[in-house]
Amino acid sequence: MICILFNLSTLSAQEAETSDLAENLFEKNHKWGITLGYSSLYVSNQQNSISYELVNSRAFNFGFVYNMVQLGNFNVNVGLVYKKYLTESYSSIKKEDGYSSAEILDKVDWGPNKQFDISLEIEYLFPFKPGNEKFTGFLGLGTELSFHKKMYGYGTSGLSDPDEPIGFVEVFDFDHIISVGVNFTAGTNIQVGNAFMLRPFITYHYQPDNLYTVTVNTVGLRVSPHTISQHRITGNYLKFGLNIIPGRGLF
Repeated sequence: MICILFNLSTLSAQEAETSDLAENLFEKNHKWGITLGYSSLYVSNQQNSISYELVNSRAFNFGFVYNMVQLGNFNVNVGLVYKKYLTESYSSIKKEDGYSSAEILDKVDWGPNKQFDISLEIEYLFPFKPGNEKFTGFLGLGTELSFHKKMYGYGTSGLSDPDEPIGFVEVFDFDHIISVGVNFTAGTNIQVGNAFMLRPFITYHYQPDNLYTVTVNTVGLRVSPHTISQHRITGNYLKFGLNIIPGRGLF
């Protein structure tokens, strides 16, 4: 009977600790931290006569995060992130279309483009093993507001002969200055002594509006049909990141 009572009391104590996991972790650590990340933005391409396509953009992230409120196993945080991303486009004008005696391959680097993101996320923290707060997990859901510079412009490829232009024209613009999306996050909390807590995570961001659109209009191709196609950076992305939260024992 004594053993049963002891086991029950131990389990109750562990459950009590587990139910206050977020509060316990941020009592040991500061609420602010640095966030680093790498994002891959998704693209959408329509078919065209010159094999023009955008490839997935690469974005590097740096910013700050502040864990505002902890209640039991829940944590609410806000983040401010600076993002710089690069995009590449590829195209090919075939030899038979008359621009040159050989196929013309073209690769263009777009950017770097800059963006600021403000996020608000609610996280649910859970232990992988009851009573162990050194290695735990979390799931998050939140919203993100993005600010970027309005841009509109155009470029050409080929079209060197004014009497018989052959090539294409591309018109590009940001669809919106401000974009709103939803974040879905999964990650872990790794407590490193009293020095700091590491929070590696993966975030999928869904954005209803496109980030920007490129419209490509072919001109004067001798064999291939004339096409008008649209190519979009959708604004959706997959992010691999790390939050570094300094411990109260560090300073």
